[in-house]
Amino acid sequence: MSTVGSTRELSWALAGALVVFTACKRSPSADAPPSASAPAPAAASVPSTPRPRCRALADHGFSATLGDRTTPDTGDGGADEEVALPFSPEIGGGVALGSAFVVAATLPDKKGATAAAVVLSPGASASRTIDLGKVHGDVPPPRLAAAGEVLFAVVSDGAPHGSLARLARIEDAQNAPRVSWGAEVPQASDDSEALALEAGPSAVVLAWDEFDAKGERGVIRIVSMAPGDPKHAAPPLTVQTEDDAEAPAVVRRAGGFWAAFLGRDARAAGDHAAVAPAPSGDPGDPGETLPTWVDVLPLDDAGKPAGAPRRVTPKEGHAQSFDLAPLPNGDALVAYRDDRSVPGTSGGVVRLVTVHSSGSTDVRTVADEDLGPGVPTLLADTEPSRPTWLAFPSDGGVARFLALDAEGRNRDTLGPETAIGTATLLAARGGRLLATRPHGKGVEALVFACDPGRADAPAASSASP
Repeated sequence: MSTVGSTRELSWALAGALVVFTACKRSPSADAPPSASAPAPAAASVPSTPRPRCRALADHGFSATLGDRTTPDTGDGGADEEVALPFSPEIGGGVALGSAFVVAATLPDKKGATAAAVVLSPGASASRTIDLGKVHGDVPPPRLAAAGEVLFAVVSDGAPHGSLARLARIEDAQNAPRVSWGAEVPQASDDSEALALEAGPSAVVLAWDEFDAKGERGVIRIVSMAPGDPKHAAPPLTVQTEDDAEAPAVVRRAGGFWAAFLGRDARAAGDHAAVAPAPSGDPGDPGETLPTWVDVLPLDDAGKPAGAPRRVTPKEGHAQSFDLAPLPNGDALVAYRDDRSVPGTSGGVVRLVTVHSSGSTDVRTVADEDLGPGVPTLLADTEPSRPTWLAFPSDGGVARFLALDAEGRNRDTLGPETAIGTATLLAARGGRLLATRPHGKGVEALVFACDPGRADAPAASSASP
């Protein structure tokens, strides 16, 4: 799940971590009956208040505050609970694990920072924090994956010539956690924090990007290992493409995995830059992004490529960011933001691409106005009968949400859901959504129960790019 566009927790931070869910408008108002003496004017149709689809669960086991709970003074006599401060916890995503949810985080303390997995279990008196060790240097927060009742984590740590990705297998995370450390995968030194972890019945897959100095371009590396033996990782594989590649995402599918990443013409990208100079030559003009697209690659059940990467968005487009989710029928769903402007600005278009196992694609536009800075997020429920949620920020900072059915079609109406507030969504299971939001100097983790609203008419699809 996708930073220039791959990790949802970092990308929503660009948008101020403002996430709000979809709502529907219903405006039936019956006309007044005619009078016997004279016809009465028809009553105006007045929209009713949209029915909230989400509510926070009042369960102590489903909430936690990570880091310092102190509310910072804004300097104007008030306090601001929605400001993420330096040295606040860094969130690395979350997963559903059985009936529980788990949040990955780097927690700051007086002696540095500690990687952790925070378990939120229904009915528990409090959350449980699993210590994953001290981390050093400027490294991304841990990532998590789950297979059945077993939790997997990858923890990045500083090294003399880059970083090490340390793999861990965690059993009985909800009751008496047992952490078994596995392989340590060296990674080259660069500015990217993109890291993707996924687990299936036959393999645990780790993907990342790094700059290949010899090839003068970014590449995607993939390492896999057996779920029962994370100490023995297979040699890293490099995804075969001549393009500049970055920001991988990996999700599980029937019979294997889907991987996706951003591609760019390596010759145009030059020194791995993603932004071209302004045509005006004015140094004050931020310029625009280079043409960028999304590639999708099927992996087999061992985490090895089962075909060649396929471009699923236009080569002349500007796919600034994306997210990836599996569909119950084995297809993949890609949400991406197409925008020429530099990252961190408003505008662009959000589109959905259904990638069929046959290789064909269906593309449709979800929104082409009122788009704020940030990355679209896809949240697939672990129960196939439940909706997949699409979220992206509006220009005003409030996120808009849409529920999708098992084939990626609209299940309700695109719109806001005020109950979610400024939360970032991380995982879904059984209609329950794991979220985090700033809370004082820390981060609050909580769970919402959500149901889709009324469906719109199906949107038309376009041909493959």
